[in-house]
Amino acid sequence: MQVNDRVSESREKLSDLPVSTIQGLTDCLLYELGEPFLPLEQEALQSLKTQDYDLAKRFCLSDPCNSYLAAISCIASAFRSPMVADSVLRDAARHTADVAKLRAESRIAKEFQKLLA
Repeated sequence: MQVNDRVSESREKLSDLPVSTIQGLTDCLLYELGEPFLPLEQEALQSLKTQDYDLAKRFCLSDPCNSYLAAISCIASAFRSPMVADSVLRDAARHTADVAKLRAESRIAKEFQKLLA
């Protein structure tokens, strides 16, 4: 069996994740992401909310190292391609966890500075 045949056979076995499931999982991620800090993040989030997934992903390319934008991009991919949603939502979860970690670090640092001042 050649590589192309294996890929085709594998794709035939894939099934779409239901949109309602994708919506529930992304709602969880968006809750954890919280409000955006940067205008670019706000624009990407707004594009996602209006279901303009291509635009949401394009905004994310403007700052490819931004975890908030990377999570938005992955979420947009899940809606664009429900067949690979399980994979891209795992990526979105990792980026969301990075955002949550950075925000927690910032809150802790501010509180420590306030207490030590």
